[in-house]
Amino acid sequence: GQTNGDDGTETTSVSSSESVHEVGDKGYGEELPSTLSLLQRYLNSIIRIRMIILARSRSIWLILPGWLYSNFSSLCQDERETISPIRQFAKCACAAAQPGSPLAELQKMDGHCKEDLSGEKNPISNDMLDEAITLLFAGQDTSAATLSWTLHLLSIHPEIQSKLAREVISAVDERDRGKKSTFVSRDVASKLPYLDAVVKEAMRLYPV
Repeated sequence: GQTNGDDGTETTSVSSSESVHEVGDKGYGEELPSTLSLLQRYLNSIIRIRMIILARSRSIWLILPGWLYSNFSSLCQDERETISPIRQFAKCACAAAQPGSPLAELQKMDGHCKEDLSGEKNPISNDMLDEAITLLFAGQDTSAATLSWTLHLLSIHPEIQSKLAREVISAVDERDRGKKSTFVSRDVASKLPYLDAVVKEAMRLYPV
């Protein structure tokens, strides 16, 4: 169901018997339309928060004290509004965590579960939400964003793309060329210093 939070936003609740994967398997539009809405807002917020992080990293706010950013930056207000659906989705994932899953095990740790003033048992703490966001977002979306920015930069710098392609081709063993899928071993990766430099430059320009 949906309830209104303190900030007036709608919060979607999901039975703890349903995991995030089960929600996906059921078909959001047919059985859990409210979860689809939350998922869509989460995905939109993930894209938006990347842009906010990038904008802050290139602004004066990065070197100013945090309290100035919190009180005087319109970017901070945008950040707060954007992070709300992300935290709601993380709370949903924690509530639906199956026994033995990473989120369920984290909730057993000291400080992640406690009683609030209303006497509710085992509410999800802010620390637990931060852990969940790390698992759901930072654990995979940062890598995806880095790859996306790297490919974007290569597409607008064809000379760099060509040089990188030549390095990769020369590093791959001759007998593996022409195959549909070529396995790049650790030894091969160690022979790709230009690739390493390209990825690091993309991360410098577009930190995530």
